[in-house]
Amino acid sequence: MRYAVLSSSHHPQSRSRRLARLAHACLSARGANATFIDLAARTLPLCDGSGCYGDPEVQRLRQDLDNIDGFIIATPIYNYGANAVLKNAIELTGRGIWLERVVGFACAAGGSGSYMSIMPIVNSLMLDFRTVVVPRFVYAREEDFVDQDPAAPSGAPNSAASGDSEAARAAEVARTRRAVVDAIADRVDSLAADVIRFATALRNPSSEAGTESMRRARKASTEAD
Repeated sequence: MRYAVLSSSHHPQSRSRRLARLAHACLSARGANATFIDLAARTLPLCDGSGCYGDPEVQRLRQDLDNIDGFIIATPIYNYGANAVLKNAIELTGRGIWLERVVGFACAAGGSGSYMSIMPIVNSLMLDFRTVVVPRFVYAREEDFVDQDPAAPSGAPNSAASGDSEAARAAEVARTRRAVVDAIADRVDSLAADVIRFATALRNPSSEAGTESMRRARKASTEAD
C-alpha cells in the first residue's frame, strides 16, 4: 500500500510543513511506503476548469498522487479555511485521485478560534469524492511550535526517513519531533497510525485484519484527549 504526505504551504518557514515532515517520518517509521510532496516546490496553474488539466506540472502531480491509498494533508489555516493552494491542487487533480481514498488532516493556525475551519474542505472531499476522512485531525497553534525548526526550510524531508534502516527512521522521527511540543507530536503519530488503519480496512473491508483495523481506528479517533 502507498501513502503520501501533502504539504500545501508556500511560506519558507512554514509551521504546517513541520507537521508534514513529522507525519512523513511517523508513516515511514511504521513501515509505510510514504511519499512527501511539497506544493511549494511545484509551479501549478490556477484551475480554470479547462486547459489547466493539460499543464505538464498538473500531469506530474496527478502521476505522483495516483494509486495512493492514504493521504495526510498538512495545511495552514488562512481566513478560517485551508489555504487556497490546497483547494487549487484538489481541483486540478480531481475525482481520479481522491475518490474513496483515506485522508487525514494536520492544520497549523495562529490561535484556537479556527478549530473548525478545516470542515469546508472536509465536506467537499466527502460529498464530491466520497473520501474517507479520519475524524480526529491535528490542530496546532502558534505556541505549539518551537522557535527553531530542526528540519531544512523547504523541499523533501531527510532521506533517512524513507531508508531501510529502522534506526535511521527512528532518528528521523526524533529529529522532526523537536519542531513541535510533545502533545502535538504524539497526535501526529496517532494520525499516521489512523490513516494506515483506515486505508488497510478500506482495502480489505471483509477480512479479519480489515475489520480489526477499522475498529481500532474508530476507537482511537474518538477517544478523548
